[in-house]
Amino acid sequence: MASIANPDTKADKRAHRVAKQLRRFLAAHTDQKWQNAEGQEFGRIEAWQFAANCYELSPIIRDTKTLFDANQQELGFHAYAYVVDAEGQTRGSGEAICLRSEPGWSDAPSHQLLSMSQTRACGKALRNKLAFIFVLAGLQGTPAEEMTSAAAEPTQRNKGQVQCSQCSNQVYPKRATKTKQQYGRVLCITCEKAAYPEQEQPAQEVKQPFP
Repeated sequence: MASIANPDTKADKRAHRVAKQLRRFLAAHTDQKWQNAEGQEFGRIEAWQFAANCYELSPIIRDTKTLFDANQQELGFHAYAYVVDAEGQTRGSGEAICLRSEPGWSDAPSHQLLSMSQTRACGKALRNKLAFIFVLAGLQGTPAEEMTSAAAEPTQRNKGQVQCSQCSNQVYPKRATKTKQQYGRVLCITCEKAAYPEQEQPAQEVKQPFP
């Protein structure tokens, strides 16, 4: 008869180490956490990407479609994303939409809706693999972008922000100033890692996945 697994397993220890690093990341990057009216805290997409990096997982957009009504008026966008490991094997997937009928999105430019549908799809794909890490870290196991209040009012959400020079992500003023001074251009967290993988990231303190 097989014995019941000891809860203090290698995987369990690794999960708690990642959760601890996630808490430190969020303490250093408070803008990557959103709190609702009930006091529940949710991680934004960059926090989910940080946790995924600890497990050598990456979200990839596979497909995006424009949604139209019967009169061919744009309703919004649908995106499908999947998660791959270091060997390129698919480890999960997720899909999401962003519609003009949602609060705050009726007058937003199409590229913002497209970007949000992709962000939500990536978040959903990562959530299906890493929600337990966020729960261990004391957050809700749902990406902030899935919450209507967090994703609403794009003009308010982007107030004071600058667009990344490499993609459509919005960058907060502090990061924009820092990367502009360091690299001569504004970069979001994802694009900075892609462009300068050897660059030391002391605030995140995770350069390699945990064993």
